[in-house]
Amino acid sequence: MSEFPQVQIGKSKISLETRLYQALGQFDGFYTKPPLDMRKMYTADGYVICLNNDGFETWVGSPDQWYWHCRNKEFRKIALWHLRIWAFVDWFGLRSWIWYKFLHRQYRSRHDKH
Repeated sequence: MSEFPQVQIGKSKISLETRLYQALGQFDGFYTKPPLDMRKMYTADGYVICLNNDGFETWVGSPDQWYWHCRNKEFRKIALWHLRIWAFVDWFGLRSWIWYKFLHRQYRSRHDKH
């Protein structure tokens, strides 16, 4: 016996467990897929980032070829490392922006002398 209560929908009874399973997953034609499976993001420069293998791996490539993949646990480490560096080392991009302004000034001052 199911531990979830039965819900009457029309003439058939569907358990709350079944309703939640269907609502939380992705319905794809005839079956329900895991929530994260085949989620894709296309970048402006033509790359595809996709969650594959039932949503447990992150794959990076182009629309016709995969270049690299890793488990999501490792991808999250990379993403968090990148965010930490950007926030604390680069001050949300301000440090690099200032440095490049000074680099251009240094170049111009040396270039103008010659």
